[in-house]
Amino acid sequence: MQLTRRALAALAAVVTLASLACGSDGGPSGPETVNPIVGVTATADGATSVTVSFTGNVGDASYDIERAEGAAGAFAAAGNVAAPATGGAVTFKDANLKANTAYRYRVIVNKGSLKSVPSGEAAVTTSAFGTKSAIINTDIVASRTLYADTAYTLSGFIHVGNAATLTIQAGTTIKGDFNTLGSSLMILKGAKIIAIGTADAPIVFTSSRAVGQRQPGDWGGLLLVGNAPNNRSGQVAVEGTGTDAGAPVPGKNYTVIYNGGNIAADNSGTLQYVRVEFGGYAPVADQEFNAFTFCAIGSGTRASYLQALAGLDDSYEFFGCNGPGCDLGFNSAPFTIPLVSNFTLIGCGLQTCMGPSGGHGMMLRRGTGGYYVNGVVARWSADGISLRDSATFARGGTSQTPSATADLQIRNVLFAETNGKVFQTPVNAASNPQSGMDLTANNLTLSGGTAASLFTLIPAVGAAPTSIADFDFSPAASSAIATGGLATFTGAILAKAGTVVTPTAYLGAVAPGGTKWWQGWTSYARN
Repeated sequence: MQLTRRALAALAAVVTLASLACGSDGGPSGPETVNPIVGVTATADGATSVTVSFTGNVGDASYDIERAEGAAGAFAAAGNVAAPATGGAVTFKDANLKANTAYRYRVIVNKGSLKSVPSGEAAVTTSAFGTKSAIINTDIVASRTLYADTAYTLSGFIHVGNAATLTIQAGTTIKGDFNTLGSSLMILKGAKIIAIGTADAPIVFTSSRAVGQRQPGDWGGLLLVGNAPNNRSGQVAVEGTGTDAGAPVPGKNYTVIYNGGNIAADNSGTLQYVRVEFGGYAPVADQEFNAFTFCAIGSGTRASYLQALAGLDDSYEFFGCNGPGCDLGFNSAPFTIPLVSNFTLIGCGLQTCMGPSGGHGMMLRRGTGGYYVNGVVARWSADGISLRDSATFARGGTSQTPSATADLQIRNVLFAETNGKVFQTPVNAASNPQSGMDLTANNLTLSGGTAASLFTLIPAVGAAPTSIADFDFSPAASSAIATGGLATFTGAILAKAGTVVTPTAYLGAVAPGGTKWWQGWTSYARN
């Protein structure tokens, strides 16, 4: 028994030595900890963005940035940034914030599966919109950002060129100088505009005159010139340019050529939640700028949530082939074949506000094609559609019921208060047989009801609405446009739509009970 006790004692000694060997640093080994970040700072870059800065530790993996609104708001994830391999300065830019709003930031370190405790808080307040001012009076030939805390004035014909990118923060206001006739912004071939606003903070191009004094035509407008192919030859100028002859001079209206491109997927940038108002100045008689002008832009260009308000000329004008000047003829490729789905077109209902040759809800001419589906056309004093020439009718296969492969198809559209006509009565039915198009086969409905009965709220004919609150384009209860949509795309329409545009069971731009997508960023102002 005594020998056994000695053996047990020896064994215990061995176990003790082994345990000491595992902790050979001379101290007890506890759970690993991660050092938190100290000295976090937050700086407002303007009205909608903040830069968070701090010094990282050697060996850190990444950092979680958390943001809280106001003095007592709860923290939530704002983003994550990788740690420098050897530690050192770290910055994180937080964008799309609210203007003139207080925020708090803190940082959490990630290291393996472990996280640090949060850092101390850094407080910051974003700037208000337009608290500063600046004038742009020369061309932009290097990439530049316009910030939402500054109201910019375009004084002259400003061109963005030399492959520069003009970035405009959400909430920025850009004014066209009324005192410098025709002041405009032109994005030239090879350059880009990145103007991405939000519903809470749209980007607004407007007149430099005070509210209450603004009028259509106070300034030029926004023009994008791309490198996509078109059927013009020689040197074709953008309409309205060239009043300042000779070599290009920055800020002057020199000639801008838009044809000659060969890049179908050309990218002139992105426009989102952008409003252009009180533009449309005409530098040359019968050659007006528009709110939005698109010249030979490519499919890489993206534009969504745009509003044109109170322009002197067109709201949106697209230049590829331009009327009788189409050297290669109306029936020569490349053709214009857009897909326009779920659209709502409402006129004023009076010939007096449409001019002697106006009053057509849609005008399709000069050999254009396109697929126009699931739409509403209402309150046009002449007719719903003016299908102008035999070259355009040919895009539909010269048939009253275009096939599923035709370049021109008009399907599932409702017409109300269009002078009792879907199509304009042709002057010469033999050369332009549009009046014979089969309405039933194409599901084109001429409603006997009023336009007001279709929508939740639109002003009465002849009324003067005072704000955007006077409009609600949602289908009214039991409205005829709540149903009747082309719910399945086939043939050429399906090929054009791909996965980007989906068919709907309703007509018009707003789904029954759906999001009122125009609220918060559109405006209705008479001056």
